[in-house]
Amino acid sequence: MHKILEKALVKKYPDIFKDYGGDITKTCMGWGFSCGKGWFLLLDELCSKIKDMHVTARQVKEKFGGLRFYADGDDGSHDIISDYENKSMKTCETCGEPAEVASHNGWMRTICGDCDEKRKLALKIREGGYAYSFDEPGHIIIHDPPKEIAIFSGTVSEFMELMSPYLGLIEDPMSIADKPLWARI
Repeated sequence: MHKILEKALVKKYPDIFKDYGGDITKTCMGWGFSCGKGWFLLLDELCSKIKDMHVTARQVKEKFGGLRFYADGDDGSHDIISDYENKSMKTCETCGEPAEVASHNGWMRTICGDCDEKRKLALKIREGGYAYSFDEPGHIIIHDPPKEIAIFSGTVSEFMELMSPYLGLIEDPMSIADKPLWARI
């Protein structure tokens, strides 16, 4: 999850995430959140339900395609946490849309069809399997040389907005200003 989103949760729920950013020899929260931004709203909803239950998060991560929220706290919080961990198994970790758990090269992931296609495209681009060209300033074409077909044609901004989460790039904030905060990052 992007640090801005993590910090938004930490600011909203300081008692739950009091160990956030702490010494990694003493808390796993020193590593931050180890999951995708698609689960931001799930985490926000979960925390809103357990905020008065004296819960301290010990680790927040993805494991076997699902959210894992390890915490100390009231016994009643464990059932609520378990419910949200189960909800994550039906929620795309990347975008938050409905999804299913599936195996991807030996890794279990909860990812929707659209995000999976983008992930595959990003892998192919990273591996050098696709070529790109500019047919005019600011307009990019991604093509598959063996098939001689264009698989993407649009502005560089459109490409960045579509692919940056999968390529590890930073999006242009001006092109996504109308989106809610969690979807911008």
